Amino acid sequence: MGATLSNKMQKSQNGLCSHRPFDPSYHCMRKHPLFWLPNLLTIARCFMAVGVAWLIFMIAEKETSLISLVQSASVDAQTRAVHQDMISDYRTFWGGMALLLFLASAITDFLDGFLARLWNVESRFGRLLDPIADKLAVGFPLLVIAGISNWALPIALPVFAIIFRDLLITFLRFAGLGAGRMAVKFIAKLKTFLEMVLIVVFLSLLAFIKSGNANLSHYLTLWTICLWGVAAVSVYTGTIYLVGLFGKPKHQPPEPEPMMIED
Repeated sequence: MGATLSNKMQKSQNGLCSHRPFDPSYHCMRKHPLFWLPNLLTIARCFMAVGVAWLIFMIAEKETSLISLVQSASVDAQTRAVHQDMISDYRTFWGGMALLLFLASAITDFLDGFLARLWNVESRFGRLLDPIADKLAVGFPLLVIAGISNWALPIALPVFAIIFRDLLITFLRFAGLGAGRMAVKFIAKLKTFLEMVLIVVFLSLLAFIKSGNANLSHYLTLWTICLWGVAAVSVYTGTIYLVGLFGKPKHQPPEPEPMMIED
């Protein structure tokens, strides 16, 4: 009697598992109770990208309005000095907030993949969303930086090159045109790292360099030169991807998981 009941319970449990053999979330939940956390961190990174971009725009708008007030002929010297201090304080505080938010975003970029691999809860959704979150984290701030520069060509052109490259590669991935795990993987990761460093440097200039600093224009010039260098790396990785994609032999076995490409 006891053996029969035990066999029935075991069959019932096996039957319960067999109803959902291909449900990734079900198996992830059985592996680790926090299986949802890596994807949540990736989603949070998308919102952080919007937050960083908004803070950059807000700082630029407020600084412009205060500078126009300071430069007004009707403003006396004392009021001008007070508003100049307000500009510096505002820029330092919110620039620091933007920098911290972006650094938190960069940490989640490492943490989501690390936890997913550690807990063995990697999912197709996470593999799809992670590179998109990376592109948003870089693209939104760069686009706003180009905007607050009044779309000056030395800044706008490399920014457009970076964003266009990312949009094109993302479109090809969604279209299902993958090239497998290519040799471009390392340099593509280097590209993303350099883009993030570029934004960290810009936010550091906002947070730690006062608007009236005589060296600020020199720092921004160097930053713009670095922007062109990063854009060149971005275009290069995109070119390698396209050559590998459209230059491959016509007759070859199907490629596994296009969504896992590192671009």
